[in-house]
Amino acid sequence: MRPSPPTKRICLGWSLMSWAFMRFDILFFFGEDFARDVHDPDTCPAVNLPCPCCGKNSFETLIDFGQVPVSGLFDKLPNPQTPCAPLALEFCPGCAFARKRKYPGTERDYRKIERGTSGQRPSYVDWILQEAKKRCLPDGLVVEIGCNEGTFLRELREAGFSRLLGVEPSPTLAAGAKATGIEVMADYFGMSLAERILDDHGPAALIVCRHTLEHVPDPLAFLQATRRLLAPEGSLYLECPDSQTLFGAGRIHEIWDEHENYFFGETLARLAQSTRFSGWELTRQTNRDAVNLCAWIGSKAVGSTPFPILDPNPLLSLFSKFSGWVDCVKNHVTRELSKSPELPLFAIGAGHPQINYLIFSGAGPHVSILVDDDPGKTGLYASCPQPCRVVSTEEFIRDSNPHNTLPIAFAHPEWMYKLEASFKSRLGRWILPYPAGSPLVKP
Repeated sequence: MRPSPPTKRICLGWSLMSWAFMRFDILFFFGEDFARDVHDPDTCPAVNLPCPCCGKNSFETLIDFGQVPVSGLFDKLPNPQTPCAPLALEFCPGCAFARKRKYPGTERDYRKIERGTSGQRPSYVDWILQEAKKRCLPDGLVVEIGCNEGTFLRELREAGFSRLLGVEPSPTLAAGAKATGIEVMADYFGMSLAERILDDHGPAALIVCRHTLEHVPDPLAFLQATRRLLAPEGSLYLECPDSQTLFGAGRIHEIWDEHENYFFGETLARLAQSTRFSGWELTRQTNRDAVNLCAWIGSKAVGSTPFPILDPNPLLSLFSKFSGWVDCVKNHVTRELSKSPELPLFAIGAGHPQINYLIFSGAGPHVSILVDDDPGKTGLYASCPQPCRVVSTEEFIRDSNPHNTLPIAFAHPEWMYKLEASFKSRLGRWILPYPAGSPLVKP
């Protein structure tokens, strides 16, 4: 799922950076500026954008992590020069909208992404398809923004929808969707592309936008473009992570450096209302350990629920406690590791949430090995921030040397239980990632 192009509202020319710099030993690509680690907030001030929900321009710091490693990079050989960028979250005190602070030059270029998301099919796809059939006739135009390699568009086709159009900025992923007979426009979505689609295909009866809005630098401009493309009786399906699990339950592994926005149901409603949509139906769906906001938004209020009145105070209260909770997790990790500092530390999982946890909990510098069976990661090195080799479950079980283990494959508890059973036969400690009393710790 991919974002819209930056718009003219960003004063420094928010063109997404080119990840053209390439070392022979790097599997994934990143910007040359990242490799030089020049993004110092003191010399590269943040871009100040108005709040997309209420229009105010008085954001306050929620938490500042300073320089952190760029996530999602795997190297064929250890890379001691980890590319880093500043990361801070901020919030609007007027409406509690939360976002990543924007530093020019740190933007992702999704045109360079080549790895698809076909393996991330949510458990509730059938529910989405059933709801789509209630809102769109089989011959109505369905546009998916951020269609990746076309996995969900194929699901729509199998469900009987005949007029399908994808939007995907990555030429590689767009080509994968086209190869299955689906029309895809390899471009970023914005007002100009919406006008082109209107000229070529007419208005959309249904627009699907799954896990894209959290990546968009200007979500207000993005939704304005969807509003322009949508037919008067059309529907927009928006899906994004529910930030209640991050700020309410303290799941710091859900802080993603590539996420521009952090939505609650209340702030998502306020944003849709600011775009002059009329009503919605909001459902929260769980997929593995994640909770997603799933909103059906209409141009007309017929048959939909009016937007709720936003009370920002409960959300502002969560923000005020979050920095203290992060410190609590860091103290927990430090305390647990100090009990056996002589032993190497293995971490279970090498995906985005796992690296997120290692970076933001402070456990990363202590990790020696990552365990993951994804063939796209096993045998490579990830930055934690030091290079850590990724080994398979088989290698982990075969290693009889004593070590500490940090079970952070949050979405795969059965796999961790299996590893825990094998771990009990050797010396070392099984360290829970969150403090006792946390809702994330088993009683």
